[in-house]
Amino acid sequence: MLRAGIRRKSTGDIPHSLKVPKTVFILPLPKRAGVIGRILICGQGDKGRFEWKHPTLVSSARALNVVDIAAGGIRNLLLTLEGEVYSFGLDDLKLVPRRINLPNKVLKISAGNMHAACLLEDGRVLAWGSFHISGSNMNLNLKENAFDAVDVLPGIVVCDIASGKDHLILLSCDGKIYTIGCGEQGQLGRAFLRSVLKRGYNQTDLLKPDQVQIRHHEHIEAIWATSYCTFVKESVSGKIFGFGLNDYKQLGCHTNMSPICIPISVNMDNILQIAGGQHHTMSLKDDDAVMITGRLEPIKEKSITLRPVSDLKRKRIINIFCGEAQSFALTSNGEVYAWGVSSSYQLGLGTNNDVLKPTLIKSLHTDGNRVIKVSSSGQHTIFLVEDEIQFADT
Repeated sequence: MLRAGIRRKSTGDIPHSLKVPKTVFILPLPKRAGVIGRILICGQGDKGRFEWKHPTLVSSARALNVVDIAAGGIRNLLLTLEGEVYSFGLDDLKLVPRRINLPNKVLKISAGNMHAACLLEDGRVLAWGSFHISGSNMNLNLKENAFDAVDVLPGIVVCDIASGKDHLILLSCDGKIYTIGCGEQGQLGRAFLRSVLKRGYNQTDLLKPDQVQIRHHEHIEAIWATSYCTFVKESVSGKIFGFGLNDYKQLGCHTNMSPICIPISVNMDNILQIAGGQHHTMSLKDDDAVMITGRLEPIKEKSITLRPVSDLKRKRIINIFCGEAQSFALTSNGEVYAWGVSSSYQLGLGTNNDVLKPTLIKSLHTDGNRVIKVSSSGQHTIFLVEDEIQFADT
């Protein structure tokens, strides 16, 4: 984060000693990930026609220098070291990645149930696909083919993106947040959208990004999306604000209200990362503790407040990921622990029985190899595992 102080020009007879420098808040564009990895997949594809019980190598992507992954409900995105984006679906056992033509190199990718987004090197965000709103699908591109990319926020430089199941969050370099997509669970942070929709609100307005206002808090430095919730971190105080579905207290607040359609302060302190599914939310604290709240699948138990995942104590967790009803924790040495619903083998543990406690994933392609990232969506999960061959820095 870069902050610089500048002075206002004189606007009158204010004594020089009383002139206060104005702080300019600037967030830098992110750097593209630089560690190349192999792609593994587990779970089911094409409505159960294909099945991978353990993390299995996607050999068709072997020639690509993949540095980032994003699992979507329909398509999965791969980001390469060169800044190119590839996509593959689960309707073909060969899982052949196809290059997406974009006007600039890409820094970051995200994917939801039926949409995908890319953050370009020039700060633009291009997205395509659709959001499921009020029982129908609303295409991002209202004029052309649904899969033709659109410039989501023209004229504004964006430094981060995050996708929920049917919504997209954008963080601008001046610390403002914008949302787009379905707001029926409150995840857009715009007041009482659910009621507005019932009165015939023009749904196309939901496809126009709007800024989310947080009273008395001007600048946001981090954003996260779960299936139906949005979380943001304020830059000065470090406070976490959330909005969205809260029927199982997945926002981490005590109120019985759900959905929560405007940002509220939630009980999360010293947070490095947030991830979540449909009914649960996990957070990673700066002391490596992993906390969880909501309905703890598959136990069907509601945790009203954040509580630690005791089985991960002393595991040195550095990253967390979630599917709709799955949880994953990545250790500093590249091992992954998984737990939750495994009806489609999406945990990568070789079983379709639900797993109650964090369990180490062991497979031919993960043993002795360092996992970099996990991304899970619905009935499948993809893994990025560090390749033996890396390009030297130039």
